[in-house]
Amino acid sequence: MVETITREYQYLYFYVDGNKKIPVVTGATRDLNLAVFPHKGLVRKIFDDFNINADLFVWIDGTEFLINTHRFGD
Repeated sequence: MVETITREYQYLYFYVDGNKKIPVVTGATRDLNLAVFPHKGLVRKIFDDFNINADLFVWIDGTEFLINTHRFGD
């Protein structure tokens, strides 16, 4: 019998204001692709809802990834 181990990854979307990391959305997923490469509509909604004028990052298990930069738009 083969057992498949699935793991949920905790993620946290945040932006940096000065030298403070400001968390905006957190959750868990089994699909890392979805967390690192979110749908453009979700990214736009996060920017609009939280009035972010900075780069958006995601933290997953100790590693940070740049999701979108406000300088370049979509």
